[in-house]
Amino acid sequence: LRSLGNTTLGNPLGVKMNGVEITLDYLLSLEEFDFLESVVDIKNITTAVEIGAGFGRTAHTLIKLIPKLDHYTIIDLEPVLEISRGYLSRVIPDQFDKLNFVAAHDEDEWKNIRADIAINVDSFQEMPSGAIDNYRDNLLADVPIVYIKNPVCKYNPELLGIAVSGD
Repeated sequence: LRSLGNTTLGNPLGVKMNGVEITLDYLLSLEEFDFLESVVDIKNITTAVEIGAGFGRTAHTLIKLIPKLDHYTIIDLEPVLEISRGYLSRVIPDQFDKLNFVAAHDEDEWKNIRADIAINVDSFQEMPSGAIDNYRDNLLADVPIVYIKNPVCKYNPELLGIAVSGD
């Protein structure tokens, strides 16, 4: 956690332990890194693509902890890209040039991305299934390592007996 540098931009809630500020987002990010490190040769990854990066905590973590990672593409909605650009330019200014930002609606650009690993954490649950299928068929199918972490059935009201109509 210390090696990540600034993890408190935006003043998130956290606790201080042994002189280190610990926030839930970065604790989860380190848990994801530890899992990846246990199942793949993560230290030799040089390119990554992330669908739905939010403010960029996963990108921040992986860029800081994987020395060989030299190209990281974030695909997201335009307003969220503004947030991740602003956030990452402040927390990893010395490595910001490793980042590429692609709008989710720009399929012609993201369909041609090739990477060692593709990542999705907590955003497939917010997308229509057709969008997920599009990513699966036109991006994820060509990536050798795919890491997806989304809560199971978090937003399926029908499983709770609530009728759904329309989109």
